[in-house]
Amino acid sequence: MLFEKKKTILSAAICLVLFMSGFMIARAAPTFPVSSTYPEYYAWNDAIGWINFLASGTVDVRTDGLQGYATFGADATPNFISLNCSTGPAGSSCSPVSYGVSNDGLGNLAGWAWSDAFGWISFSCKNPETGGTAPDYSCTQSNYGVKIDVNGNFSGYAWNDVVGWISFNCNQSTGNSCATVNYKLKSAWLAGPASGDLISGTFDTQTTTGVAFNYILWRGSLNNGKVSFQFATSNCANGATDAPTCATNVGWGGSKTSGDGAFLGPGGTTAKTDTYTAGPEVPMQIQNQATHYNKRYFRYRIYVETSADHSGTAVVDDVVVNWSP
Repeated sequence: MLFEKKKTILSAAICLVLFMSGFMIARAAPTFPVSSTYPEYYAWNDAIGWINFLASGTVDVRTDGLQGYATFGADATPNFISLNCSTGPAGSSCSPVSYGVSNDGLGNLAGWAWSDAFGWISFSCKNPETGGTAPDYSCTQSNYGVKIDVNGNFSGYAWNDVVGWISFNCNQSTGNSCATVNYKLKSAWLAGPASGDLISGTFDTQTTTGVAFNYILWRGSLNNGKVSFQFATSNCANGATDAPTCATNVGWGGSKTSGDGAFLGPGGTTAKTDTYTAGPEVPMQIQNQATHYNKRYFRYRIYVETSADHSGTAVVDDVVVNWSP
C-alpha cells in the first residue's frame, strides 16, 4: 500500500504533518475455498463413508453460506451432496425449492443440503422444517448443528433421516475418534473479524536534535470494525540503535522488543494486544517518552479489522502524527 505525503502545516510551536494512507482491508472476498491439505477436506458418515469437499473443486465458504457440492462413493461415478441449489452439480435447480446451507456471519451454519441418493440434510436443529416450535424447534430432542471456528475448522453434526449423522470433525464432544483418522473439514473463511496490518514508510521530522511526539490520530470510518496503532522512533533513518553511526541493530521492528526501531503500544511492549486504539478523529497521546523523546525519524504500524461478521470494513483515509520541535 502506498503512502503519500499530503500536507505539512508549520507553526512556531507545533509541526503537524498529515499522511495520506488510503489504507483499508478489502471487504471479505466473496468466497473462501476449503483446505487442500489432507485430511482437512473430509466429513464422515457411518453409512456412506467419506464425504469429499475438495474433489469437485467447487466448495467455498461465504459469510452468508456455503456454495458448491461435495462428493461421496466411487471416484469414477461419485454421488453428490449439493450445498446450494444455485451452485450444485449439473441438473441442480432452485425450483421448486430454493435450498442452501446458510452462515450467520459468525460461523453458525443452518439450512439444508440435498443429495439425490438420500434426500435432505439438515445443518441445524433450529431449522424450522425440523419440527417443534421456535426458537428451539427440534433441539430438545438433539441439539445438533455445524459451526466454523476462528481458525476455519468445522465441527458438529448434520442430520439426514436415511443415513443419520454426518460428522465434520473427528474431535467431537460425543467422542474423539482422531486416533483412527485425524479428519476435519477446514476452510479459509474464519469466524470473527478478518484483520491485517501495514507498516508505514520512514518519516523524517527534519529536526536533527529530535522532537517530542505528542499524539497520533486517524481519519476515515470504522464501519463496525477496529483500527489501532503501534509507534516506533529512531535517530537513524534505517531504524538502527547507535546514531550517528547507525550500524548496530539495524532495521525497524523485526526482533526488536524495546528501544529504537521497536513498534510499541502505550504499554511499552510490542505485543499485538498492546496498541493505541480509538475511533476516527480521536487523538491518542503517544506514551513511552523515554524511548520516543528527541528522536528524528518515526514509523507506525497500523492494524485494521473488519466487523465480526465481515459485513463492515474499517477504512483509513489519513493518519496524523503531531509533534513539537
